[in-house]
Amino acid sequence: MMCLAATAAVLLLEMIDEMVGAQTGSLTQSEAASSPRPPLESKIEGRMDAAIVTEALSQPGQDLSHLALVELQPPFLSVDGSTLMWGDRQLRFHGIDGPSAIQVCMDESGRRWACGLQARAALHNVLAGRSLMCAPRMSGQRQDLTAVCTLTGPGMTAEGVPIARELVRRGWARPSDPQDGDLVDAEAAARKERAGLWRGDWTLLPTGSR
Repeated sequence: MMCLAATAAVLLLEMIDEMVGAQTGSLTQSEAASSPRPPLESKIEGRMDAAIVTEALSQPGQDLSHLALVELQPPFLSVDGSTLMWGDRQLRFHGIDGPSAIQVCMDESGRRWACGLQARAALHNVLAGRSLMCAPRMSGQRQDLTAVCTLTGPGMTAEGVPIARELVRRGWARPSDPQDGDLVDAEAAARKERAGLWRGDWTLLPTGSR
């Protein structure tokens, strides 16, 4: 009788363990279903649909501000101080103007210097292999576009760094809209520090001059 009682107790404990395990498994599945999706999935959902982009870029001068953010991954090719190539797409940063790659400038001593090439190199250095989160603004010729872009990645804050403001602050670009207070303030700081093209008060020489 003692053996039977002990056996029954063991069986009862095993049944309890199975019941607890089943309840724990159900709870784990429920928690997994209710937990937020990983950041990567949310980021993918926010990316621009390639078919929509191709269709929008086929018509120059189109307003693209209704499109979602797109994450651009390096490598990038700097075209000039405010334009890059991403794959076969050319992207110009919205809100700023900068020298062409062949532009020559005059410094404070009256000497010529290759400001266009240095501006292009500056953009390359600012990008430094980082990703960009871009909000499209307008389509251009040859399926290019303008966009408001933010640098993300190593060394960046969670909200990123607006690349247009960074280029203006370093003196390699100027705001195209004099009413853009953020860029105008960055330009004033660059002018005060004589950064970039401000070393010669942004004196551009006619293209082809020697």
